[in-house]
Amino acid sequence: MVPFPEDGATTSRAAVGPITLLRRSTLPLVAQYFAETPESALPPFHHVYGHLLKYLAERVTFYGLEIKYMFSVKTIDSFLYADALFEFHAREKRKATQKFKVSDTDSSLEFSTEHSMSDVRKRMIQEQFEKEAEKYGDLRRQAVEREVDLDRILPTFDERYANSLNTKLQSETIDKSLPERFTNASLFRHAPRNQHACYITCNNIYGIKQPTQQEMPMSWSGIKGNFTSSFKAGMFHNTGFVTNKTTSKVHKTLDDF
Repeated sequence: MVPFPEDGATTSRAAVGPITLLRRSTLPLVAQYFAETPESALPPFHHVYGHLLKYLAERVTFYGLEIKYMFSVKTIDSFLYADALFEFHAREKRKATQKFKVSDTDSSLEFSTEHSMSDVRKRMIQEQFEKEAEKYGDLRRQAVEREVDLDRILPTFDERYANSLNTKLQSETIDKSLPERFTNASLFRHAPRNQHACYITCNNIYGIKQPTQQEMPMSWSGIKGNFTSSFKAGMFHNTGFVTNKTTSKVHKTLDDF
């Protein structure tokens, strides 16, 4: 695998990235790999991907590009985080585009349309004008990309997102009858038990974590735990549905099903 297309290095590296993009011209090689490999000679299913890429890399050139950030969307919380991040990124990009908007003073050239000017002179000025416009356009794109680079905006977004979650949590916790141990997670008595390293249980792995405020109940419907001193209900009455057959005391042909 060539690290980057623009490096021009002759050395190669073996790697399997999390995402592989195949050109349309490479797709027939995928079918060719399975056609040339008998079913009995196929590697285990979790190794097929690596063997397939090795087969393709011997016939076409692979380029590796760095992926700095990846966001999971397996849970609803991670999906909402990624959705809010991309919305924030789009909003910041619109602001940066407006900030570096094209203005009339970007170019010091003025295209003259006088009839006395020769066609050659017009063409020269037009070409110079287009080069300058392309130069400023590239500078604007680079400036916008720097403004919305994730290395720059991600810390700001994480801080704002955490503040918004805390604000939402405080607004949702409106039940003032909650016990004190639920209103403040830091007061929750947490004394996990240490287990032997060879006999660790899943329950202990879960329970060893200190609960956070997000995991505390938002409502409380507890009642007094006093014991009763008398029986205040009536006699027990079975209201269940009877499913057995009723037999006749006269003859079995009269049984009620």
